[in-house]
Amino acid sequence: MQSSVEATEITLEQVIACPKLPTLPAIAVEVLRLTSEPDVPIKKIADVVQNDQAIGAKILKTVNSSYYGLSTPCPTIARAMSYMGLNTVKSLVLGFSLVDTFKGIDEAASEVGFDLVGHWRRAIYSASGARLLAKHSSAVDPDECFIAALLHDIGALAMFLAAGRQYTDVVNEFAPASKEAIAAERKAFGFSRLDAGLGLAKSWRLPETLQSSIEYRLKPDDAPERHRRIVRCISLGVLAAVGLSEKPQPAAIRTFKKHADEWLGIVGTDIEGLLLEMSVGASELSKFFSLTTGAQPDVKAIVAEAEDARMAHQIAVDREQSKLTEQAFTDGLTGIPNRKRFDELLTKAFDDAIACDGPVAVLFCDADKFKSVNDTHGHQAGDAVLVELGRRLTAALGDAGTVCRYGGEEMAMILPNTDSDTAAQHGESIRAACADSPFDVRNTGAKVDELPVTISVGVAARDAGSGDLVKSGSMLLRAADKAVYAAKQGGRNCVRRIKFANQAKPDTDAAPTTPPSAASVPTASTPPAPPAPAATTSAAKTPAPKPPPAPIPITDAHQPVQHAILIIEDDLLQAQLLAVPLRSALPNSTIDVAHSVPDALTATKARGYDLVLCDDMLGDMRAADFIKEYRSAEATQFVPVVVLSANETHQHAAEALASGASAYIPKSRLFDDPRARLLEIVNFWTQLAMEA
Repeated sequence: MQSSVEATEITLEQVIACPKLPTLPAIAVEVLRLTSEPDVPIKKIADVVQNDQAIGAKILKTVNSSYYGLSTPCPTIARAMSYMGLNTVKSLVLGFSLVDTFKGIDEAASEVGFDLVGHWRRAIYSASGARLLAKHSSAVDPDECFIAALLHDIGALAMFLAAGRQYTDVVNEFAPASKEAIAAERKAFGFSRLDAGLGLAKSWRLPETLQSSIEYRLKPDDAPERHRRIVRCISLGVLAAVGLSEKPQPAAIRTFKKHADEWLGIVGTDIEGLLLEMSVGASELSKFFSLTTGAQPDVKAIVAEAEDARMAHQIAVDREQSKLTEQAFTDGLTGIPNRKRFDELLTKAFDDAIACDGPVAVLFCDADKFKSVNDTHGHQAGDAVLVELGRRLTAALGDAGTVCRYGGEEMAMILPNTDSDTAAQHGESIRAACADSPFDVRNTGAKVDELPVTISVGVAARDAGSGDLVKSGSMLLRAADKAVYAAKQGGRNCVRRIKFANQAKPDTDAAPTTPPSAASVPTASTPPAPPAPAATTSAAKTPAPKPPPAPIPITDAHQPVQHAILIIEDDLLQAQLLAVPLRSALPNSTIDVAHSVPDALTATKARGYDLVLCDDMLGDMRAADFIKEYRSAEATQFVPVVVLSANETHQHAAEALASGASAYIPKSRLFDDPRARLLEIVNFWTQLAMEA
């Protein structure tokens, strides 16, 4: 809420010097002066206090009450100082003096609607609470906290006396002592009660701790470190007082509980007892100071209401968080899970499968010639196709798995507890669900009402009992992606399945016919990867193209195959990561390592290699520098040179291939299983070299 009261001309200096403000009583001035002196005799201070019989009597009555709990009655001020300490008596002197100076303004407050009862209630309850909290923390003086809390809002009294109705018209629009009320004061006057209270405390030369308690009440963590604990106790005392006002504020109690735990380690189970003790103490203090502070609060009911409100707030937050989480994991167009959710589900499904050595499958599909839908019929028609595609796939797959939009027109499905054969059958089901009836594109601006849409489906699975054959969920996903590529090459609108090395071939596939297996073929525009194991097919209408020759085994127990491989890598650790698994898997082969282009050229002159694996970036040189020189010799024109790079940009791949590289493979493709991936590279390229 914004205040409707316009700014006034009154200044902060005018408030502090307002003639309506009472001056600090002489006894308070003298006690403050004496207590600031080192080694001042207690008797000297006691004599000053006892000279004011009214203040002295109030102090003795207070220290002998149950509030302080002395076991032996205290007959004199000097004895009170001995029993209770100098700070206790000083705080009481200041408290009684300052409260008394503001007595007699009741009529003026009533005339302009200033809530004087509410003001003193907050002051007394804050003082009682701050003293209890200080005793609990054992890190600050309870009596310093007591007087600081009692005077924390004295600036409001000063502004009321100086500005009268103008002031009450501003603050009465807001909850008492709230941040909003203080902000409204600053907007209307250019300063707030905190500024006025601090100025008044300085003019009266009150202790620094009292000044900091006023200045930093709303931001105790910003207080100077030496005063921070006291300011925190004051801030907590005020929160509790606001919460226990005659019109209870449960939100203040919730904030009090939160900070009591954070700042002082007071847990929630102790809060109700502490607030009850605070309320009882405030009731006694009201009598000592002869102040009307209203009825005692029903602490139990207020705490219960605060807890109910906290729970309701938490439920609302949880619901909102759940909604945001759902949005974060849901594709905005199709309403099915998105790529982020797919990655999460794939990791969990694969981990579960590994834990029990069970099956898990991934289906990957791509809408055939989808670009032509957007180009010919518009993006609204394309969006309608994607929405319907998500719906059909979800309906066809049912409870067997989860359909996610992977990106663009690509959909990916996770099928927990599903083996390769069953996954292929599901692949055929989803293919047929799309191909069997056209997609409705009415009301999209398309020139036709319906469009025929087909999909190419790739299947990859980890079968039960396959051990560590499939290393990761991402390995399954890449295999399914390669199978989609094979399906595209096979004429589209068909299913292809990647079979891993020791997966037994089924007697029959998911389709009536089983065309020859297909494998992806490296191209210059798409950096090539080693070919996946043979891919079988299902539901194919058109025979797949003839695959390349089956790779020969790298090692054979009876006729070991000899290889000579050169690794060119300037990073010693990366060189080890490449060389060690090859030496382990190819004990009968020669694996050499060169760390620079000159070293590599020297090595190639001394030995003929069957394969060269070369890092793209070699210090100040590139793999292209080596390849151009290497290819200049007739004997090495056809030796495969595979460039491995951490850079996956098309430009780098094109440059390497243009210089004469046989392939450009991102290193990220080696991470899931370096040994297996390197063996596939060696196997494939040495086979091609022998055929050449």
